[in-house]
Amino acid sequence: MSIKEKGILWVVRILMVCFAVVGLIFLLFPEGTLRAVNQAGALLGDFHPVVTATNRFWLSLTFAFMVSVTGIAYFIQKDLERYGNLLILLALAKAASSLSCLAFYFTSAHAFVYLLNFAIDGSIALISLICYLLLRQEDNVE
Repeated sequence: MSIKEKGILWVVRILMVCFAVVGLIFLLFPEGTLRAVNQAGALLGDFHPVVTATNRFWLSLTFAFMVSVTGIAYFIQKDLERYGNLLILLALAKAASSLSCLAFYFTSAHAFVYLLNFAIDGSIALISLICYLLLRQEDNVE
């Protein structure tokens, strides 16, 4: 296994753990999570606070998304050669999350949580895409 592949594996493993932890935090502490993000936004600027819904429909979908990306990362790190192409799926999922939050920021409310998710998930989308391209570059060299 090349140094590049080992690096990609570590990146994916770190992402996998982060996805699992953040998904559990969202599920177990939805109000506290949004409250903390709203407070951070208030410290950084004039952002609209976001409130949680009393129903758990969106929370269920959020948790399912985090479970899905955790599962994708799990398979990638388990067998990089076989499942490395799933990096594109991970990048696509995180890009969709990122860009939809940016759209919500401009069309719905100037809420810090939208910008934060745009930045974090956008970064993860780029990291996933870079890992995919590095992996494909590795395949083309051999």
